[in-house]
Amino acid sequence: MAETKDIGLREMDLYNRTATETMKALVEVLKTITQGKDKRFNDKKIDSGMKLILSHAKKGGQIKGSLMKDYEADTFEKQLREMRVPYAKMQIKGTGEKSEFVYLTRGRSENNDPDIPDDSYKVLKAYRKVTDRNKQKEALYDDLQENTVLISVERAYSGKIKKSLKELEIPYQSYEAENGNSVIGVDREYESLVKELLEKNMERKRESEAHNKDIRNPETPENKKDRKKTRKEKEAQDIKEDKIQKQKSERDKTQAKEEKKKKEKEKGITRER
Repeated sequence: MAETKDIGLREMDLYNRTATETMKALVEVLKTITQGKDKRFNDKKIDSGMKLILSHAKKGGQIKGSLMKDYEADTFEKQLREMRVPYAKMQIKGTGEKSEFVYLTRGRSENNDPDIPDDSYKVLKAYRKVTDRNKQKEALYDDLQENTVLISVERAYSGKIKKSLKELEIPYQSYEAENGNSVIGVDREYESLVKELLEKNMERKRESEAHNKDIRNPETPENKKDRKKTRKEKEAQDIKEDKIQKQKSERDKTQAKEEKKKKEKEKGITRER
């Protein structure tokens, strides 16, 4: 229950500070639903979310709003999506690059399933994700030394890179960037090692993709015929090049013989004199 109280206080505080923006956002939501899609709401998932918000409001459900800084908005939005909390998002002018989120919260009784978490808990987890990432980022910058470097690693490879660093007992710190990549901080002397590990993982992925492509595209009479045709064309080209090379070689030999005869003839004339 403490968590529900915490999120309630947090949201109430945000709502009190941004009541005007939230009301504007709700008006925009209603306009968009009643008048059709607006250019700012070109995402079908968000559009369906807004319709669900309106339906929820008609039933007396709670609608809440949160004003997030742009560098927090991506993480917060991602968490709402993953936890299936219906929401609408819009930019609020004059707030210094901030985004307004309007979303609904449904309790267990509304879900009719005790195993489905209350949406308030989901939103709290979304807030914590934003807060935790910011704390990790701040801690990383606080601990940075002059010889520390930051390396951005795609999510697909970050887990393996971190695992390798742990196995090698190389100290590192990391946090999740706004674009979803992991930013890994290591001592400068390990920079080349991390990049080498990253390149190896990328190479393995390329090899795996090539292997999977071969499996998905097994040999058929058609592509076998194409390969045979390509091989014949290559052989014909090789024969043509060999022929040209031989002709050139013969010309060179003939020219060399003629020059030799010419020189011998010149020598003979010189002796007669």
